[in-house]
Amino acid sequence: MVQQIWTPQRVYEFLKVNYLANELLSRLLPPGVYCTQNLLWAELLVAQTQMPTLDILENLACVANRLQGYRDTLFGGTPVIITSAWRAADYNKQVGGAPQSKHLLGQAIDFCSSKLPPSKVQILLAKHSGGLGAYKNFTHIDISDKRRWIGAE
Repeated sequence: MVQQIWTPQRVYEFLKVNYLANELLSRLLPPGVYCTQNLLWAELLVAQTQMPTLDILENLACVANRLQGYRDTLFGGTPVIITSAWRAADYNKQVGGAPQSKHLLGQAIDFCSSKLPPSKVQILLAKHSGGLGAYKNFTHIDISDKRRWIGAE
């Protein structure tokens, strides 16, 4: 299978044509469709059944590119596992997300590293210019204002 990097516009156009209500978006996308060199669009849209806007997809691409850069440099190429990215409002409520969560805008990604513990990832990300949430089992980054917090998990 050939790896294809799709722009947010291409993903949006594809979903507009192929979108089915209540169908998981990650299942609608062809396999091997990437947002960055190592992050699949399906990972960024996992568990979502609502159609994202083009703005949401553009935000996702921005935060995914930031994470890709960290993966390539700070994490030494260590793979990352996306646990949450964009969340539609209903899904965000269902998983107990904050009412003003940056996930709602596609501006946030929660992830863990396949080889580095979250505490190490969080130390490596000390200079991240956006939001950074330190949780026991994962790390949250977003592309909003710089702020730091320690999560309950």
